[in-house]
Amino acid sequence: MNVVSSFRLSRIELYSLDGRKVLEQEADGISSMVDVSGLASGTYIVALYLPHGVATKKLVKN
Repeated sequence: MNVVSSFRLSRIELYSLDGRKVLEQEADGISSMVDVSGLASGTYIVALYLPHGVATKKLVKN
């Protein structure tokens, strides 16, 4: 998965829908590649840590 932001990313976390953290990756820039090949198919919440706070997005992995 390629994450691109208008703001500098410091960390990316993925959570399962039951709230378990399944992946955490440090980032330093406006884009980052995240390897999700080891995750099961399903829906996840992506937390993007930005200078002004945390943005969340939904990820559906097929």
